Amino acid sequence: MNRTQFIIFISCLILLRLIIGVILAIYLPYISTDDYFRVHYALWWWEHPGFTSSYVWLPGHHYIYGIVIGLTKDTFLAPRLTSLAFFIGTALVALTIPNLKYLEKLVAVIWILFTPLLFVLASIPLSEPGMIFFLLSGISLLLNFRENKNPLTLLFSAICFMGAAMFRYEAWLSLILFYIYGRGITANHISKITQKLILMMPFFFPFVWIIFCFASQGKFMAFLFATTEDHYGQGSFIKSILSPTGITILLELILILAAIVYQVRKKGLQFFKDDLFLSFLVVTSIPTVIYSLAGALPSQYTERIFASILIIGSVFIGKTFYELKFKKIAAIIILGLFILFTSAGLNISLKTPLGIDKENVQISRWINSLYANKKLNKNEHVLISYYMPDSTALLVISNRIENVHLDAHGKTCTVQFLLPFEPTCPLPKWGKDVQIVIARKLTLEEDYISYLKWKRIKEFPNWLVYKRPANSVFPKKRTVKAPGIFDRF
Repeated sequence: MNRTQFIIFISCLILLRLIIGVILAIYLPYISTDDYFRVHYALWWWEHPGFTSSYVWLPGHHYIYGIVIGLTKDTFLAPRLTSLAFFIGTALVALTIPNLKYLEKLVAVIWILFTPLLFVLASIPLSEPGMIFFLLSGISLLLNFRENKNPLTLLFSAICFMGAAMFRYEAWLSLILFYIYGRGITANHISKITQKLILMMPFFFPFVWIIFCFASQGKFMAFLFATTEDHYGQGSFIKSILSPTGITILLELILILAAIVYQVRKKGLQFFKDDLFLSFLVVTSIPTVIYSLAGALPSQYTERIFASILIIGSVFIGKTFYELKFKKIAAIIILGLFILFTSAGLNISLKTPLGIDKENVQISRWINSLYANKKLNKNEHVLISYYMPDSTALLVISNRIENVHLDAHGKTCTVQFLLPFEPTCPLPKWGKDVQIVIARKLTLEEDYISYLKWKRIKEFPNWLVYKRPANSVFPKKRTVKAPGIFDRF
């Protein structure tokens, strides 16, 4: 395969996958609570800039997705397309890995682009797309540093590894490997001390994060207890493997293992010493075991823990297919895998069920209809009472962040509009333009808005909708101090 043919093949594959990705980003349903909760925390960070907006979720996602959401005012398509951009970028990064032939790169890119798991993950705003992009970028730059000894290459590699560590905990162990491998190569034109400082740079974030966890939660590893403490509980490793997506992952893992065995039989034990990707494959697999033992597997869509393993494994697949003696048979197998993966990925994606409460989607659509049908104008606002995580779903899914707001939602405020207590900080100016309140049933907020004689206009299974009476004053002046139980933020 010559350079021109290679470029044409790659361009066509990326274009095809980009088209599929955009369609899935538009039509794929919310697959889990994390799907919209991630967006909420990113939006929260944009509105209240700081180190982080969550003590559990790493802030890399907040920073990038928060900027995108804040600039576009879009909580649905913009964050999904950001994930798609990270994913396509990961495939392009695979092209920069040194010492791979055109055919090896082509097979690796096909594997990355059409892995069934990533049909879904590349189209929703979770943290895996960012992590795998920065992780593979760091590995590729590290390998390029081995070739050119350029300290800038090492610096960019360090930045990428730190970026990966800011998205997912799975990337943390890879920092150790980065340090060990980078230390064995002497960079040009810089001192050994400078090189060591560059190699230590990615460790700065995990160190700060662990100290932050202890300062805010009293536990150095507070994130390991997050899934056992929330109301969803730990995800099931067995159920994830036995799911339709899990079955395709199992098949891919078997193929990766077979490719590694093939390489070992051909190159002997020297393969374990020379192949950097094998080391990274091992260290990105270890966290899965740790999560299982600590009860910290993702509570929803647990299959995503295999994302980095599948991406790194693409290199072994590419190398092995290139070295097969029967090129025509290898080409037929590659074509078969492409068709199989694409079919499986589309089938899994199109059959992915809604992973959140249908009522939240129903209410969000109803909110949108108020503006679409001109029952509310662009200067009128909707206020949702505090009830996590469902209130968050209504904010994100309605996708009108300039008009839809959550009560008791501010960096320093404990209460805002919908409780009979005095707020602890100035209320937003849009409060006087609130026309609709959506209150959770059997809550103090519902009692308060009913007490103000607002008119109930609609009822959902768990929520009541109130409309503001004409010529009424809102918010009312309150002088009662809030009890400590309402210190929600």
